[in-house]
Amino acid sequence: MARQFAFEAAIYADDKERLDTEYGPKTMNELASADFFRLNEMYTEQFLTLPYNKRKTLLIVDTIHDLKQDSFATLCIDSDLSKISFPIGHPKAGTLYVAHPKVESRYIPLDSYQQELVEDRVREFCELAQSLGASDIKISIDNSTTNTQEKSHGKMAGGGASVNGYGGGIHKGKAFGQRLIESISHHISLHQTFKPTKAPFIPKGLIWFDGEPSWQRMARQRTDGNMLLHEEHIETQRTQVVSDNELSQIRADIHALYIHIGLDLSTFNEDLFAAQEQAAISIKVKFASNDTLIEKSNPTKSNNKKTSINKQSNKKDKPIPSKRNANDSSLSTSETQYIDEVKNCMGNGEITAIGQRILKRLRLQLNISDERAAQLEEIVKKSTITEDEQEYIDAFREMKAGSDNESGRKMLKRLQQLLNISDERAKELESL
Repeated sequence: MARQFAFEAAIYADDKERLDTEYGPKTMNELASADFFRLNEMYTEQFLTLPYNKRKTLLIVDTIHDLKQDSFATLCIDSDLSKISFPIGHPKAGTLYVAHPKVESRYIPLDSYQQELVEDRVREFCELAQSLGASDIKISIDNSTTNTQEKSHGKMAGGGASVNGYGGGIHKGKAFGQRLIESISHHISLHQTFKPTKAPFIPKGLIWFDGEPSWQRMARQRTDGNMLLHEEHIETQRTQVVSDNELSQIRADIHALYIHIGLDLSTFNEDLFAAQEQAAISIKVKFASNDTLIEKSNPTKSNNKKTSINKQSNKKDKPIPSKRNANDSSLSTSETQYIDEVKNCMGNGEITAIGQRILKRLRLQLNISDERAAQLEEIVKKSTITEDEQEYIDAFREMKAGSDNESGRKMLKRLQQLLNISDERAKELESL
């Protein structure tokens, strides 16, 4: 409130009459502006300590023109925003962001936050299921329901420039909910197969697990019993951090800000503030028998001897064995061709969005089933990471989830040296 009052004072304070101060003659406007600058720095520095609902929605601007809005916070792009985590290429002036509900410092653009949160939850569930001994995971979109809130695209007269995030840069002509569903299908593997070897365990670094009772029950049933099948439903509505009512209020405040600044209202895009289409994602999991996994985790003495021999022969530059090696001669010509294309479509350890489209077309041409394609893609992913590199990835994830500080970084660096991983390769693994 002090920041807001200082801003108002700086706007309306006299800028002609000078007063004698300890810093020399100053106008009331200069004094008020100095107060605002000081308070604005304090506010930015302590921003992440605000209650979640006070900082949930954030507008980044080039210049602060107004601080009367209650539906979102405002920070200047020239301020020190180093404590806030934004996606690569961000922050951008004129863009609205939403605070991650589980990661305090993380902010996501409003037009993509729901997609990222849904994908984040689905990936974490799949990681949990894999750690609990999943042998097969299938993901499907069960249904979608469209909110009937009318979308307005009427143009309004005005003058000025558009503002990214709440004026321009938003795809038009397609419902946001439909784009959400399509994006989930493109970015998440819809079918994964595994060959589990460890007894069921709960991995470290999970961020959604504590708030998901059904996940916790699944974990107990796997660790205390021998559950073989599980079906989980994840509703996109549960990741809708900003409610439809809040979106309406944000829309009204942004509209008023347009008028106050004199921006072109014809660029005002209603799609960003439209009610979301909802969908339910179904995840079906098949688990390997715990008896088999426990036997593998606790081999006989003779098996221990065999394992130690295998470990000695497994050099650091040798890929982790998979069900079939990518260069296995038993693969058909079509499968070999498909694997080569998968390698071309990989980016940072994952198949890019454009790559997904290319591979979909190629599967049809080569007559490869979706299930077999998923197996081949998994072969490529596994064959590019060694056991030592996987150990480094696991350690990096644990550090990011816990002690991501100077001490944690030093320990990770020491592990990197012991595993004989170069700095360049370490960066590649961290990007995964």
